[in-house]
Amino acid sequence: MRLHHWRVGDRITLKGTIYPIDVQVQIVGTLGHKYPTMIMMRRDYLEEILPDKGWVNDFWIRIDNPRLAPSVIAAIDETFANSSFETHTASEASFIQSFLRMVGPVFELAVALSVIVLVTIGLVSANTAAMSIRERLHEVAVMRAIGFDNRAVTTMLLAESAVIGLGGGLAGCVAAYAVLGSGTFGEAALAGLGVIRVPLRIVAEGTALGPLIGLAGALVPALAATRRNIADALRAV
Repeated sequence: MRLHHWRVGDRITLKGTIYPIDVQVQIVGTLGHKYPTMIMMRRDYLEEILPDKGWVNDFWIRIDNPRLAPSVIAAIDETFANSSFETHTASEASFIQSFLRMVGPVFELAVALSVIVLVTIGLVSANTAAMSIRERLHEVAVMRAIGFDNRAVTTMLLAESAVIGLGGGLAGCVAAYAVLGSGTFGEAALAGLGVIRVPLRIVAEGTALGPLIGLAGALVPALAATRRNIADALRAV
């Protein structure tokens, strides 16, 4: 409702994708925070305008006392046992858990791919920081030759890599937050159970990780550059 600036009483149009029709509906109430990204409508109204009648695959039943759920479930399944339309009744929690178990491997694969991508990006970033120092051995040697001590040169090289890492991490995290900070990205893939978002905590952690990657990649090359013989470094091509 907040995303599309809707209010109770507004008329909206649902564009048909699976169904070959567009449906105009009026918002008569809200579902609260339990179903933040769902729209529910009367099925019989929908079938009145469908060229072909559909079918029902789920019934949602609300009971007065949650403690009576096991007995109600047993009574419903017993009523329709050995009929043409047998039922399999379960609580809402069990239904959601079974769905999550079904899609669980997909999330595990996504996590594994994310880890691989993050490690690869980290190695590429660290290698870039290291290359920027290895390609300037001559400059490091000149600085040491005119009086800069090894500690000062190492500090400058590490500070430069940390600043570059901070800039890259901040730019990437801000871009990710701008795209995934709000909205309904991934809602269709998650079947309405949630959306893919980047919270501010992840932005802060990613921004803080950038300088660490820069320091990790530049530390060994910086120490090697400052410990190398000045004459040899000046002659190196």
